[in-house]
Amino acid sequence: MRLIRDVGEVRDLLRAQADLPTILKHYDIEPRTLGSSHAKICCPFHEEKDPSFHLNLAKQVWFCH
Repeated sequence: MRLIRDVGEVRDLLRAQADLPTILKHYDIEPRTLGSSHAKICCPFHEEKDPSFHLNLAKQVWFCH
């Protein structure tokens, strides 16, 4: 087993192997699209009524306000 010492390498590996649209589909989550590569959903980490969880599907990144 090879040790990974570079955090950037780990991040890139995770992004390459974890596809956000596939994960969302697995949990029956339909994001509200905000363009060709951006979407919004209600945050899975806390209760809310208005979506605040932003997804950049092209870059495979997310953030919550």
